[in-house]
Amino acid sequence: MAFNWFKSCLSDRTQTFVYACVRSSNFPVECSIPQGSVLGPRCFIAYTEDVVDLLESHAVHSHLYVDDTQFHDNCRLEDTDALRNRFSHCASDIISWCTSRLLQLNANKTEAIWVGSKSNLAKLTTRDCSIQIDESTIQPSTVVRDLGVYLHCESRKTRHYNIVHNFAKC
Repeated sequence: MAFNWFKSCLSDRTQTFVYACVRSSNFPVECSIPQGSVLGPRCFIAYTEDVVDLLESHAVHSHLYVDDTQFHDNCRLEDTDALRNRFSHCASDIISWCTSRLLQLNANKTEAIWVGSKSNLAKLTTRDCSIQIDESTIQPSTVVRDLGVYLHCESRKTRHYNIVHNFAKC
């Protein structure tokens, strides 16, 4: 019974577009869930839950909220290159993971931030702190937005560096 309900919700769907007051003909929808449906968030979570395993395989901490994925870790100044490389490899694996699920990572919506004390951040100015994501190079920001809250790179509560990677619409 439940299978038939899912099948009816996900099969034989079409979509139309309206542009300049002109409606297109119907196009078949071969994958995805209707946007705004009650089923959508649950199916998306079930569809993407194994990304946590991928992130853990790179030994990074992660937070997921709907279609935003964040990963972060900390290191000492002398280990920043190793952390950058680990994050770039993790991002490369996430791109492959997304591709295998007909999803797309949007590098334009990806942000990175190094968090630390003012004096420790000053020591990073001579280092390459960018993260490579496929063909894109993500330069670190001094402020990033996280679920409507702005995070600033300068922190007085830590001696280590944190990097937060926000993947939107993976």
